[in-house]
This record gives sequence, C-alpha cells and structure tokens, in this order.
Amino acid sequence: TKARRSSTFGDGPTELSLPETDPTFAVSASVATQLISVTFDNSQAWANNALGNLFVFMGQPQLATRNFFNGPWKFVDYVAGSTPVPPTSPDTMTPPFTLVLGQKIWVYARISREDGRLSNTMVASCIVAA
Repeated sequence: TKARRSSTFGDGPTELSLPETDPTFAVSASVATQLISVTFDNSQAWANNALGNLFVFMGQPQLATRNFFNGPWKFVDYVAGSTPVPPTSPDTMTPPFTLVLGQKIWVYARISREDGRLSNTMVASCIVAA
C-alpha cells in the first residue's frame, strides 16, 4: 500500500463565481512611442489587492479592414494590484510586435483574483495612431 501524502494546498475559493470583468477596459497604440496603453478601472477589487492582477495579451497587427481576430495571442505584460494605493490607469506596455501606422491591433485581458479565480476575457481593439 502507498503512504498517503499530506495536502499542501490551501482552501479553494469560497465564492463560486467568476470575477467581474472591467467594462472600462480599452487600449490605444502609438507608432512614435512603440507602446500600447491599457485603460482599466483601478477601483475594482483586483486592483486594490496585492495578489490581484490584470494579464494582457496581444495579437499580431492586421490590416485595418479586418473585423475579427481569434489568435494566436502573445503575452504582453501584467498590471499588479496593490494596497493601499492601486495601480494607475492607463498603464503603458511594450508590445511583442512592431506597431505600424494604420494597422489594427487586438488586445485581450483577464483579471486574476487573490483566490486564483480568472475572469472571462475582455477584448479591445484599436487602430495604431501616430
């Protein structure tokens, strides 16, 4: 017989639902700076908790006439929650692709709460500006 291992895992989430998404999530991009700006609501619970995060992913830039994108996605960066002062919005990030004037980019994000729950995806797109 095998010896029983002791559990090293903490308790599971007590709230049995997905974290809320952020209705203010938006993105903009600039050729001049080669940065994307991610806008979010820093009054949400994830932003006011040191273990909360906003994970950001980006797809390869496309022609501005494209109306749909379903991947592949590359990880860009994350915004870490903080107490007592939450992160400031917007947050600028270096994209994994070169930004070209007039191209369309898609970005998606997911909120991670301190108990390990992940939100549904939040998708935003924009045309790369000067």
